[in-house]
Order: sequence, then structure tokens, then C-alpha cells
Amino acid sequence: MSVRQIILTALCGLALISCDKGNKTSSPTTSPITSAEGTSDTKKVTEVLSPFSVTVEEDKTFQGLPALQSFVLATSSDQSKWLMFAGRTNGMHAFGKDNYEEKSFPTQYFNNQLYVYDLSSKVLSQMSADAIEQPIGLMFKATNLQHLQQGNSLYIAGGYGENTIAKSNNMLERWTTYAYMVKIDVDGMIKAIEDNNQSALNGCILWGEDEAVRATGGELYQLGDYFYLAGGHVYKGIFSLKKDGSITPTSQTYLDAVHRFKLSEKNGQLILSDLTKVTDGKPDNETQFRRRDLPVTPTFQLLNGTLHEAIAMYAGVFTAPDNKVPGLAANDNWVWPIYIYNDGSYHIDESYEQQSNVYSAANFVVYDPATEVLYTTILGGIMHENGNDFSNNVLTIKRPLGDGKPSTSIQQTPMDLNKFYGAEANMIYSTQYKMAVIQSTIFNLSAMDEGSTTLIGHFYGGIEALTANPGGFGEGKSFASNKVFKVSITKQGKAEN
Repeated sequence: MSVRQIILTALCGLALISCDKGNKTSSPTTSPITSAEGTSDTKKVTEVLSPFSVTVEEDKTFQGLPALQSFVLATSSDQSKWLMFAGRTNGMHAFGKDNYEEKSFPTQYFNNQLYVYDLSSKVLSQMSADAIEQPIGLMFKATNLQHLQQGNSLYIAGGYGENTIAKSNNMLERWTTYAYMVKIDVDGMIKAIEDNNQSALNGCILWGEDEAVRATGGELYQLGDYFYLAGGHVYKGIFSLKKDGSITPTSQTYLDAVHRFKLSEKNGQLILSDLTKVTDGKPDNETQFRRRDLPVTPTFQLLNGTLHEAIAMYAGVFTAPDNKVPGLAANDNWVWPIYIYNDGSYHIDESYEQQSNVYSAANFVVYDPATEVLYTTILGGIMHENGNDFSNNVLTIKRPLGDGKPSTSIQQTPMDLNKFYGAEANMIYSTQYKMAVIQSTIFNLSAMDEGSTTLIGHFYGGIEALTANPGGFGEGKSFASNKVFKVSITKQGKAEN
């Protein structure tokens, strides 16, 4: 096994590099009217008209923001302020042959600050995460947490980091994936940070502990009364590849499921109950639920003419080293989406294969009620069809809900940027044209005027790669980004259905 393969199979949810695809040499189509359509056995190129074009441009009115990736972001109730914490302040990991953790995940690059950014005054307030009481304060300095905002409540779960209060020096206990679930009063925490009020800060936090939320590299959603932790894995230890080829002890276990549960509050604690696991029940080397660091988005299920909110799990990584899933290699990225429905059932769509934008990245979803077609757009990120690690590719996945036709890939015009962005960024959505009576953000295309341009939102932070294959972080390679990009769509004529 090569050094690269060892690193890919051993890394925790912090890994952000795509598997080699061997002799894959095809280049992506940048025309907004070309798509790949077919099944897992055959593919053909057809013409499909995208109902909108996508524009991404840097918004330089945002000044003084910290450079962060794989972090948590929430907005105040009036949308006037941002709350940010956790994540890392360096770029993509490297591939060193010795002392790997020092070169790739140095402790000084774990963000230990709580930030509030005032969009009007451009004032950045900050407070040390050490002001939060232990053990829960550990989460606010972790990376790749699962997080979800519902109104003024921000939920965070899991994450990977250094357990500085551990009594043992055992690396499997010192570096770990947390099993905490936290509910945060967003407006209260913003005010506490601005006032530098430690007591008020801790008063905004309600938490509990449960093994069901021990994960990193997944995503958190809510459908009805249930929360869904989609994807991720449990990683313990810190990876180090020595000169003699040996590696330090680590432990990595994928969830191999979506965890579905309820949350309640009792005696000042957050209580998890009614846990079920959405899974195919297959072994780790056969299940398609073995995924992390993937785009997870809201979607719809159309039943008897009624829309039901659902979750889409797109691509992600990695198949097992001894993979037995037909059609995929060992340590490969996934290509088939999994749809999770609000009754706890699921569907694996093997009629569509996703060949780019496979890692977690900024994204948005648009639905056209007139044609019953849903469009999921992933902005940049990691894995390009030409084999590069990073790209500014804009992929729109067109999914007809009503007529049984297969999903197709629409290659929009790439982001016209001089570096590579999108991976592990956070998206802040506009409230205009959001579909009513759903908990997530899906935009209503039918409500937009033909020829009009609509602000979808902004994405901030993530990895800023200076080249398509940076191979690490630092000068000439990659950094955490402090830039903000405005995302808009322009509605075109009617799309082919």
C-alpha cells in the first residue's frame, strides 16, 4: 500500500483529498446545456436546458473576517450578525512521510476563538472558547462538527479534537471524536460575546451526552420531530506515519448509517431518545452508508401530488479498503445518492452517478413546482472529473420528482475565480423566495420572474487552494479562507423536463 493510500484510509473526518481515479482523463463540459444521463451500466450525452445560470463573485464589502474552514456558523434572528466558532485556521492537509500530524493538523491551527461579526458596522468581536465550562468547552475548539440552526436555536454534535482534560496520555483518548449534543441560544451567545460576559455565555448552552452523536464529518438535519445525523465516522488518535513506515495507533469506525432521534430537555439537560438507525444493514465493506465529508442537502419526496421534506446524501468518501460494493474500487469515492425520507425509509438511486464535487462544499437547492423538478447545485470544492483535487466547477443535479426520469448532471459555467474555493465553506442563505412550510431552505423557482437575477446567499470561509493540486497548506499551496462570495441565479426560459 502506498503512502497516499495509507493516509486516505487512516485519516479522520478532517481529510479533504479525493481518491486517485487511475487513468481517468475526460474533461468536464462547461456548457450550461450539456448533461450526462444514463444508468450505472450505460451513459449517453443529451441536451438539457438549465432553467437558471449561476453567478459567483467575491463580495468585498465584507472586511476583517477570520480565516476559517470546517467551522460552525449561525446567524442572529434579524440576520444582522454572524456567530462563528470551532474549525481550523490552516488549509488542506499535507502528505508527509514523517511526523504527519505536525505537518497536517498542528494543534495551533485548531480555532479556539468565538467570533461575532456585525454585518452593518463590520465590527468583529471575539472571546476565547476557554470561557466555556468543561467538558462541553472542548466542542467549541473541535473541527468538523455536525451543526444545524433552527430559528434562534443552534444545535451542534460531535466533532474531532484534543481532549485537554483527559487524565490519560493515551493518544486514543487524548485525540477523540466527541459524543456531546449542544443546544445554543444564538442571540444570547452573540450578546454575551459582544459584552465579554462569561456567565451569560455559559447560560446560553444546554447540553447532553449520548453515543449516538459521536461523529465527525457528517451533517445534521431535522425532519418533523426527528433529527438526522447523516454520515460521518468516529476517529480516535492522531495519525502519524514514521520514517520506518509504521504508523501511530489510531481507531476509525464509520457510522454506516443515518442516526434518527428526538431531542428533549429535562432537568437542565438535553436528552436524546427514540433512536433508530437508517441503514441497509450490510457489513462495513458492503454498505453504501459508509460515507463522510459529503454534500448533504434538503430535497423533496413527491407522494400522491404532495411534497414531503427529505434529505439527499450525495457522493462522499470512502469505500472500504476491502470494498465489496460492485462497480467501485477500494478507497474510492461514492457516486450514487441516498435519499432519506421523513418516515425513516431510504432509497439508493443507482440510476445516477456523480463524478465531480464529491466533498462537502457550499450548495443550494431550487425547486420548480411547475415542472416538479428539483435542482441541487454544488459550488466548487474537491474532485474534478479531470482528476484534479480542487476545482471551481459548478455542478447542478437535476432530479425530476414526478415522471420517474433519471437524474442528470448539468455542468454550469465554472466560478470565474483566480483560486479554488467552496470546500468546507458555510452557506448563508437569503430568505427571499424560500419555499414555505419547510424546515430547510429550498428556493421556489416558479416565484422568480423569467430573466430576473435572484440573490441565493453568500458562502464564507472554507479552503482557499492556490492550485488545483496543492498537496498541503502554506505558501503556494492552500490556506483557510476569510473571503465571502455572493451567489446569484438568473432564471432562463423553460427547461426541458
